[in-house]
Amino acid sequence: MMGGGILMLIGSFLDWRFANAGLSTDAMGLLGILTLLFAIAIIGVPALRMFSPSTALPGAVAGFAIDKVLVILAATVFLWTFGQISADRVDFGTHLTWIGAAVAAVGGVMTMHEAGSPATTSS
Repeated sequence: MMGGGILMLIGSFLDWRFANAGLSTDAMGLLGILTLLFAIAIIGVPALRMFSPSTALPGAVAGFAIDKVLVILAATVFLWTFGQISADRVDFGTHLTWIGAAVAAVGGVMTMHEAGSPATTSS
């Protein structure tokens, strides 16, 4: 999940369309800024869990488990960047961002599946 977030973070600084960076001052820039913020959250929560396990994180945000929120953020970025690849002159940043968002979403679903499944024991 963190790897996908890192790809999203890098992609938000690269060109998305027509040589405009993801963080430009047009409508694409707004999506790029949201992508940057979502990527920081997607990287930050697992990093806190990994490197500072004693840090207390909320179990839920707006009624959703925090892992589900991260999957929703990654899926949102995936939808709006993958939907742009059929447009004219899409640059590398868009492709890197949708790939990172897909990786983060799949990683989040796998994390939720691992947490929800009972531990198996071998005999």
